[in-house]
Amino acid sequence: MFVDGEIEFIAANMAHHSDLGGYAPGSMASGLREIYQEGLQIPPLKIVKKGAVDEELLSFIVQNVRTSTEVRGDIHAQMACNNVGAKRLKEMCQQYGVKDLQRYIEAQFDYSERRMREGLKALPHGVYTYEDYIEGTARTQPL
Repeated sequence: MFVDGEIEFIAANMAHHSDLGGYAPGSMASGLREIYQEGLQIPPLKIVKKGAVDEELLSFIVQNVRTSTEVRGDIHAQMACNNVGAKRLKEMCQQYGVKDLQRYIEAQFDYSERRMREGLKALPHGVYTYEDYIEGTARTQPL
């Protein structure tokens, strides 16, 4: 997000799309052996340029998925989310000022890190393991 011509913040979100191509519907097949089987690999690209959606890029993405209407809608929802985030950041910049807002955000990061480190220190020493399963897979096949 630009403030007075300078990049000061980034509004971002992350989502799991129901399908981005790949070996099986849902893009969550187990037992795959290479990354290309997992779905469309998209490098960091601008999907919005100077306020306009890059329709060629969006068309390329939705052409490579099984659920093109849903994925197109999901991508538009993500863009809307970022627009709202940027709008709220601008409102907070007006209310608090850029430098104070940056200090508040940094204080939240520091607080989160301190809490996480305290939580980790509270764990007894030992070896910990974890196992998880993908929905629809047999319980005998851990990831």
